[in-house]
Amino acid sequence: MTLLLFALACDSSLPADSSTTGDTAGRADTADTAAPFEPPDWCPAPTEGRQEVTDTPASPYFVTHPEGADAPLVLFLPGGPGDRGSASATWEAFFDEDSRGYRLVVPYVTESGYPTDVVPPVAELLDEVLTCFGGDPAKVHLAGHSNGGYLAYNVVGPDLAASFVTITGAPAYFNAFLPNKFSGVAFHNSAGELDTEWLAAMEEAHATLLEKGFDSQLTVWPDTDHTPGPNWTGQDAMFEFWDTHPMR
Repeated sequence: MTLLLFALACDSSLPADSSTTGDTAGRADTADTAAPFEPPDWCPAPTEGRQEVTDTPASPYFVTHPEGADAPLVLFLPGGPGDRGSASATWEAFFDEDSRGYRLVVPYVTESGYPTDVVPPVAELLDEVLTCFGGDPAKVHLAGHSNGGYLAYNVVGPDLAASFVTITGAPAYFNAFLPNKFSGVAFHNSAGELDTEWLAAMEEAHATLLEKGFDSQLTVWPDTDHTPGPNWTGQDAMFEFWDTHPMR
């Protein structure tokens, strides 16, 4: 997989009064008759609900399958040690039963702790998900909670994501802040108002991003600590950010 997995998409739509003649008509005919998506034989067959994939090169991970192979993809890195328990808890905390048209992917590790360099496994995972289940390489959002949010900051770059979001208490360190690293990336930082350890850091991260001229939003969740509880209703803001920051 190349870094183009996260390349920005171009708007190729035609004006309403445009005609489809010549080369344009040929391209339109080709699109209309494109073959249906067919994954390689080694890919797991999609199942309803939250599917756990454990026997492929880039697994293990949880994934959902919305209708259509071109659904936008959200890769959400879990908090804690990044193990199966962390991934499952992250899923239960942040996602409801409705994936709202997104392909949601939450990976986990089987060894102790996250790898030091998370970029190669993230690249391999995205390559596998897009190969096996479909999707547009330019419609990928990167997200993370707590340790996962910190790692997402390390992964993101100008060729790695067109949108980026950290959720509830992701530590943001700007000791080696490189403006070029985040060029063209939109941010949604958030923390619980009861999260005394990380709220101030998230507010500082948001202020720094705005000062540097980035598109950054900050949400403080009422009555919420570091990790959302069972009655958390912040999903709407999370999906709204993704809906209003499509790949471009």
